[in-house]
Amino acid sequence: MMKKLLCLSILGLAAVALAGAEITYLVGGVTVFRGGSGYTASLGSRLKGGDVVKTLDRSRVEITFDDGSMVRLSSNSQLTIERSTTSGLATSTVVSSTGGRLWSTVTPFADPASNYVVMTPTATAACRGTVFR
Repeated sequence: MMKKLLCLSILGLAAVALAGAEITYLVGGVTVFRGGSGYTASLGSRLKGGDVVKTLDRSRVEITFDDGSMVRLSSNSQLTIERSTTSGLATSTVVSSTGGRLWSTVTPFADPASNYVVMTPTATAACRGTVFR
């Protein structure tokens, strides 16, 4: 019985896939930090969980996640993509912002298990398909 449960657990984990995001709009200087090193972002740059996106003065960036949800950062902002995953129709996107301004447009979810969460030092917002600042 234990071997069957272990196999089912492993199969269940395999069904969760890493999703990502792409820079779909960019003005000015934007830096992406991944694994301790940074690079200058460009239109079409692919992003994944753990990446930190930082906008410089007079810069803006739009990031579109694989589920169609989008987040825009104004100048002098920082966003970390904590997690972006899919499992069947369910999607999970968690980002954190340590400074600056952001706007999110969240695609309505096909699965009630889906979530989109924005964490800041003072508050956490979660939604199911809307636009918020």
